[in-house]
Amino acid sequence: MLPEKGLQIEKCSSKLEQASKKSLIEIREFIDQNYSEPLSIRQLAEMADISPKYFGDLFKKTFGQNVMNYLTDLRINQAKRYLAQTDILFRDIALKVGYSDEYYFSRKFKKEVGMSPSEFVKNSRKRLAVSTTAAMGQLLALDIIPIAAPLDPKWTPYYYNVYSTQIKSHLKLNHLNTNLKCEANLQKIKASSS
Repeated sequence: MLPEKGLQIEKCSSKLEQASKKSLIEIREFIDQNYSEPLSIRQLAEMADISPKYFGDLFKKTFGQNVMNYLTDLRINQAKRYLAQTDILFRDIALKVGYSDEYYFSRKFKKEVGMSPSEFVKNSRKRLAVSTTAAMGQLLALDIIPIAAPLDPKWTPYYYNVYSTQIKSHLKLNHLNTNLKCEANLQKIKASSS
């Protein structure tokens, strides 16, 4: 009788985890759409109808990243886009990505990116494109994100998601070096550099 009861508890726990994972996807979408708002683990856990501790553990287990790190990455990546593609003031960018204090935003940006927002703006004016994943790996080691590059399907979901949002144009891998792929990549590079 006891082993059967343990099996029922395990099944129930598994169903709860599956239901929570489904709602985690919805909550991650909510974060993606509302990153500029003040969000807390408690608020997000209430949306999933689970405890904050369990929510944090389940989010990390499901997506490979702590929820607050995910939110920070999302905010910083959006800030990078604004910095590279617009002339919006730093304080306005800070507000747009969810930071009410531009000085805190600047410190957080420097901690996450390794350079201040103003240094990032100077560096983002340099436009690089690569056509191989090896070259992409070398640039990433130097903390340089090209505007156009192929995404390697062998990357972990975490790296694939992070770089797919940071790279403006996704190129096709040139394993066969066919003219058709090269021509398509050249068109994408031209479009992303304008």
